[in-house]
Amino acid sequence: MRHALSFLTLTLALALGGAARAEVATDLSAELALARSAALEAGALVMRYRGKVDTEHKDGGEVVTRADRESSALIIDRIHARFPHDLVITEEDKGNWWKLRFARRVWFIDPIDGTQEYVKGNDGFAVQIGLVEKPRLFGVGRPVVGVVYQPAVDRMYFAAPGLGARIIEHGQERALRVSTRTRTADLRLIVSNSNRTKGTDQIKAALGITEEVPMGSVGVKLGYIARDEKDLTFKDNSGAKVWDIAAPQAILEAAGGKFTTMSGRPFNYNRIQTRGGILASNGVSHDEVVRRAAPVLKALGRSKK
Repeated sequence: MRHALSFLTLTLALALGGAARAEVATDLSAELALARSAALEAGALVMRYRGKVDTEHKDGGEVVTRADRESSALIIDRIHARFPHDLVITEEDKGNWWKLRFARRVWFIDPIDGTQEYVKGNDGFAVQIGLVEKPRLFGVGRPVVGVVYQPAVDRMYFAAPGLGARIIEHGQERALRVSTRTRTADLRLIVSNSNRTKGTDQIKAALGITEEVPMGSVGVKLGYIARDEKDLTFKDNSGAKVWDIAAPQAILEAAGGKFTTMSGRPFNYNRIQTRGGILASNGVSHDEVVRRAAPVLKALGRSKK
């Protein structure tokens, strides 16, 4: 019976994305080109709707617009046309989430990260496309390709193996590299402009940080860290959805930064909802931030989440 179940599991995995390889692919130039092109198309689409869409509310109260749905459909179509055997997980389509654990390659799409910023007419939203590969069956996976495109300011962050992290802004392309600040009190902090908690102020105090800048989109926040304009952002009270973090993680880590849960653990891309909060930094300060935040999290009862 055990052998029959093993064979069934392997057969299902093959049908949903191919057998696990010994290691993650290193040449993903075609995947990056596709993601960049799709992000540009989706960005143009959402800009056409800007200021002209009515909002709705999904389960849980999150805001969604027609632009979110059409951007999502466009990106899915582009990926399936080029990589028909890959799994695509998007915020606006729940139909195939159950396949997540069985797929070796998964695209995570957030058609508008920061929809509230988009609806308000602000610039702090982005189209996000990330590819996660798993070196072994049922592995937690890691992001290998990431594109974060801010259409309102025509700024694109992107990363892939062998390329590093790069940005195109004002028609100019350059490499990205995080800061080397190690003293926690000197870290330039980005906070959420819509999800501030008591823990935010307590962790900030534990780090000795006195200043902060609020922003919306996760991708936009991590972009500022990757380009050495900020150093740190965190969310202590919950996790995040995988489509919020896959593309930004690929970019930040390629720029030398680090992105984990608040306890320093890697994200599990076999789940839609991550646990344990999020912590993004310039990398060299990461362990010290984890150490200083730990007593605060314990006191708040969040150390084991």
